[in-house]
Amino acid sequence: MAQPLKHSVKLEQQDSGLAFLNIRLEGDLTAAAANPITNDVQGQVERLSGRPFGLLFDLRNVTSCDDGGAGAMQKIEMSAADKGLEVVAHLVKQKELVTEANKATKEAGAEKLYGTFDDESAARRFASGLAS
Repeated sequence: MAQPLKHSVKLEQQDSGLAFLNIRLEGDLTAAAANPITNDVQGQVERLSGRPFGLLFDLRNVTSCDDGGAGAMQKIEMSAADKGLEVVAHLVKQKELVTEANKATKEAGAEKLYGTFDDESAARRFASGLAS
């Protein structure tokens, strides 16, 4: 049985780093379920527009994700790119995902822009632009 998708979006900042939107998702991430999240995040991104900021997607409690759900998250990132988005961190549960995602990111030459983590404090530092 599908779990309804719950989400929260909170503006945070760590130390002297960038402000970042902490987007926590829980449940089944489908295209239909992602629409309210997309609207919520885009509204908050608009308020940050013109200032540098980061995104942190906390995906540790996502139970499933279809192509439409993944596409919706990508759409959020792409639409934020011209509003001041500096970095995107993905926080996941599985170490294998971290290894695979970071390898692909490095191959694409985007490791300064995108990071995948299984450690929350490392993900928060990256989303704040504080990771080297």
